[in-house]
Amino acid sequence: MWYDLKVLEDGIVCLMDLVHANALTFWQWSKNKAIVFLNGPFVQSIAISVIIFAGNTQARSYLFLKHVYDNNEIVRVPTDFAIWLHESFETISISHRLEPPSKSWLNVCSSIKLIRGAHVGKTPYSFAESYNKLNDLTEKDDMIHAFEVALENNAAETIDASKYQEDDTIAIMKWDGLYKVIRAKVPMRPLTYDLERSSVRFLSVEYRTVLCKSVISLTVPQEMCLKGNELFSHAFVRRLLEYQPEPFEFDFDYRLTVMDGSINEFELNSTQYIVLGENDYEVKEL
Repeated sequence: MWYDLKVLEDGIVCLMDLVHANALTFWQWSKNKAIVFLNGPFVQSIAISVIIFAGNTQARSYLFLKHVYDNNEIVRVPTDFAIWLHESFETISISHRLEPPSKSWLNVCSSIKLIRGAHVGKTPYSFAESYNKLNDLTEKDDMIHAFEVALENNAAETIDASKYQEDDTIAIMKWDGLYKVIRAKVPMRPLTYDLERSSVRFLSVEYRTVLCKSVISLTVPQEMCLKGNELFSHAFVRRLLEYQPEPFEFDFDYRLTVMDGSINEFELNSTQYIVLGENDYEVKEL
């Protein structure tokens, strides 16, 4: 009787081993067949067709929504407001400034250093800015005229020499997605206000000060790289810092390490800025 049970047990074990071995063989065979099938031309052609269809659908959807946005003010205005509102809530949480959502505006920024003794209990460096948010339907000639007036008015203003020194003011005109950046200074010279792109690009801009060892990376949008634009004066640098999310310490002992599109690296301090040409740039003193 015990012998019969032993034979039965051995038979069951052999059967289980046989089933297990055949199951493994079937699994490996099925996996190999599946791999061959998935790598076959039929499945690959289907996959490519699905990818192309998804890409075309996405592109058509984007173009349709962009057409609706561009040609319907009743859609564009609330959409811009919703985006601006969302970004504003983010801005409140990280405490940096945000450009207005409108397509056309003027921005005047001033960076000033208080003289010794005039800044007890507060930072010696002051930054102020104001916006003139113009209607998106404003004509280009009217925008340019308003820009000229802003430059002339701010160049004509004089600061209280008993309290301030080393002031710098820039005026920025945004039109059709492009930024015209000019320093307000005396005497005003004849300027060209055409929004002509420069081929100059800046791959990296790093800001560092003696007081703060950490480096802050700044971004200069390509839309600011226009012929005749005056960039990297200390008002421009302060504006870049104000519009980025990292905490910073500002003082006039900063150093900018700039790398251009030709992999040329150079340094600027608070008394220098650059003027963009069509294919090059020139470093100037304030």
